[in-house]
Amino acid sequence: MGHERPTVPCRVDSFKLSQTEISNEQFEVFIDETGYITDTEKIGGMVFDSEWKLMKKANWRMPEGEKVDREKWINLPVVQVSYSDAMTYCDWADCRLPTEIEWEYVAKKGKSNSVKMNITSAGSMNPKTADVRSFGKNKLGIYHQSGNVWEWCVDSYNSEIHDKLQLISTTESFDAFLGRSFDPEKIDVTDTLRVIKGVSFLCQAGHCAGYRPEARQSAEQNQGYFHVGFRGVKNNK
Repeated sequence: MGHERPTVPCRVDSFKLSQTEISNEQFEVFIDETGYITDTEKIGGMVFDSEWKLMKKANWRMPEGEKVDREKWINLPVVQVSYSDAMTYCDWADCRLPTEIEWEYVAKKGKSNSVKMNITSAGSMNPKTADVRSFGKNKLGIYHQSGNVWEWCVDSYNSEIHDKLQLISTTESFDAFLGRSFDPEKIDVTDTLRVIKGVSFLCQAGHCAGYRPEARQSAEQNQGYFHVGFRGVKNNK
């Protein structure tokens, strides 16, 4: 794919990626303890129904703007959280968002795209998120690195990132691209795009390649989406 080449050698330090996407239950503990108000609670969230729409009532508690069955909702991945919301949660939980390189390393090593995944089948009329521990683990014991929801990475998204690795400049202790973002398909968005990985339940089997570990997509960092969540990383000491 055009935004994935050329292949470049990378190195990662020892780290631990969370086994699952952050669930609504985990996020709710954070909210209850901090009183934090998410971006979607302030401005609404993006929902897809034939086309993408900003719904004022959509937020992490009501991903599609409607009341949910709490018993089913509690173990689903939290969505309708912006990049900033995810970063704030990670600060509270003493972890961080993964870099694109780290996320891809685990997905490839675990052969995530060979595991049954939550994507849209031919007969699906109303695809949804699934429990964070459903559909089986990859070879490293990680759930849903392919399918279910896209996941925020810390990197700025740039379609030419692989040609610019030598220009990376960061004061962080891990390798991430934190320079200017750019996506030729979203030229109206200026410098606020972040990398998302893993694809979502909206991906149609046979018509989508986003579930491959090397696949990469961009999302507006200030916005929440009903198919984007996240997971955390901790450095091994």
